[in-house]
Amino acid sequence: MELIGKVLAKRYTIVEKLGHGGYGDVYRAFDANLQLDVVVKKLKDLKESENGGREEVDVLKQLHQENLPTVFDFFVEDGQAYTVMSLIPGQDLEEVREKYPRFNQKQVLYWAKQLARALAYLHTRKPSIIHSDIKPSNIMLKPDGDVCLIDFNISLAITGDYSYASGTSKGFSPPEQYPDFGFYLEKTGAQLYNNEYDDRTSQAVTIMRKTIGSGIDERSDIYSLGATLYTLITGEKPSSHYWNNGSILDKNISISPGFAHIIDKMMQLDPDDRYQNGVELLDALDNIIELDDRFIELKRKRRGHRAITFLMFATSACLMVSGYFIRKRELDTEYNSVINEIRDNIGNGDYDIDSLLDEAQSILPKRIDAYEAKVESLYKSGNYNECISYGTDAIDSPKYDVITKDDKDSLGNMFYIVGNAYYENEDYSSAIANFQKAIEYNATNPLFYRDISISEAKNGNTEDAITYLNYAVDHGLEEDSIQMAKGEIEFSKSNYDLAIESFERAFELSTDDSVKRRDMVLEINTYKKMGNESLDKAIEFMKNREGEFGDSSPYLIESMADMYARKGDYQNAATYLAKLKNMGDISLRTYSNIAIVYQNMGDMSNAKKYLNEMIDAYPNEYESYMRYAMFEADEQSRLPNESRNYSDFAKYYNKAVELYQNAKADDVEMKKLSSMAEQLKSGGWFK
Repeated sequence: MELIGKVLAKRYTIVEKLGHGGYGDVYRAFDANLQLDVVVKKLKDLKESENGGREEVDVLKQLHQENLPTVFDFFVEDGQAYTVMSLIPGQDLEEVREKYPRFNQKQVLYWAKQLARALAYLHTRKPSIIHSDIKPSNIMLKPDGDVCLIDFNISLAITGDYSYASGTSKGFSPPEQYPDFGFYLEKTGAQLYNNEYDDRTSQAVTIMRKTIGSGIDERSDIYSLGATLYTLITGEKPSSHYWNNGSILDKNISISPGFAHIIDKMMQLDPDDRYQNGVELLDALDNIIELDDRFIELKRKRRGHRAITFLMFATSACLMVSGYFIRKRELDTEYNSVINEIRDNIGNGDYDIDSLLDEAQSILPKRIDAYEAKVESLYKSGNYNECISYGTDAIDSPKYDVITKDDKDSLGNMFYIVGNAYYENEDYSSAIANFQKAIEYNATNPLFYRDISISEAKNGNTEDAITYLNYAVDHGLEEDSIQMAKGEIEFSKSNYDLAIESFERAFELSTDDSVKRRDMVLEINTYKKMGNESLDKAIEFMKNREGEFGDSSPYLIESMADMYARKGDYQNAATYLAKLKNMGDISLRTYSNIAIVYQNMGDMSNAKKYLNEMIDAYPNEYESYMRYAMFEADEQSRLPNESRNYSDFAKYYNKAVELYQNAKADDVEMKKLSSMAEQLKSGGWFK
């Protein structure tokens, strides 16, 4: 049936046919509810079943991973099943290959890690989701240079039947999936018996016999991705005669032994010899440097020293110069006294230092350490954006050209502090860039190497993280900081138990409260990442940390409330949130969390009370009205249809939209609210 121009499910207008995937026809459509273009896929092997596929697709709708499309909807019309997914902009890699047949290792490795993360995510779902048709044409290269794995096999995910996949592609499908499998086995076997093939072919026949009828699983995806990487880096499509491919090292290309090893292992004929899932593959890619039997050494910055000799020409000149130096010494003493007072204030938590800074700068306006102190005070007071702005200006802006920038230690410290501000904002790439600048000015500070190591780990660059940590150790990094950095690296590799062990060890070893507090936060974050199965351990850990530093930690208290809420123990969650409220200023997030807890307890009155307080405290933030609108939607959904009134929902939603547009933000929660509003509008609940 021709679908162009038709409206499906009363909302999806089919605009054009995009192609034919392994599991059905694919169309671009306009979603009248969401007011955006989407992909509608007609599933050729999935009809409406007695059990219904909707429950299974509901699982897929929960998939949220940056290198996968979002599943919006599943519906059945005239006995035919359809799925709706997000439309990914860009070109598929097969189209790109028409202009650029091959790519260098750096580029392919970058894409490989993204695709491995996508597979790790799919393979760890319950039940696991198998793509089953990975190839260049099913990988979109987005305008920002990242890739997205499209057209994953939703029909297999729905049915749970992985015994056979009809969507196969010569060269990219593994032996257990290829439809002409029996033919090749028969042909190869016959020729083998006539002694026309070598031992490798004999092995291939044995393996192929083993895999007949074995069905596909996570390892099938691993093979197909390996074949895809093989194609991208060699410019050649793998042979469907699997035993003829050989090692990628046999090709006349530039590739490291580690990356070659990984691709060869992915394309093993026997599934048992491959990486068993996306998690194993991602771990190998993250540790590729170790497979090369070497670490890439970073160039150390060496600071040269130049001896300068001054000649004194005459007694009169000496007298003139001596007067100058006497006055300079007096100014230095006066300036240093003010700077020391500033640093004492910062050390005592008093960040109101502007008047003292003005005084210092009036004495010696060219000295940079006053500006360094200002950057430090902004960072320690939590004003990260202002810290970045002021620090960057002080270093680079022409309006600060008066500053003498020959104090390498102060310049290095300023870059370091700005880097940490970027880190707190979770902009790890900018943090790394500033830490690298810090190292250029002071190549001996182990903390610079420690924090760039941690940032590289956060950015997914495990091999660089390890290298920088080794440099930190070489420059005398204390054992507590070493363990903290090791924990961050293990965390980036999803080795959460090992990460916790390192953070615990760091906490035990440290005598520095700032390091201990940081370790505590990192360990809490690790428990949060581990999921609900570790909730009891997390709560026990945090109870043991209560009162550790004399006064209560707001982050600890808020995290305790979060863990209890995850357990469904809303009473204890409310108790800890009340503690947080009594500690002083309440963040918008805390107000929101308190309201959500009371909402989950069914105490709508208290929930509304805190939502009103939130709006009073944060009247210019879209999140205040967004949360209130979500509350109103929930409250009305609890009422019979005839009693529902969405006027308050509309009021708060419209205010949230206005402020959201002004903020130029990108908030997934706001997008969900907008989708909800469109559905309510289409249902006639409000205009």
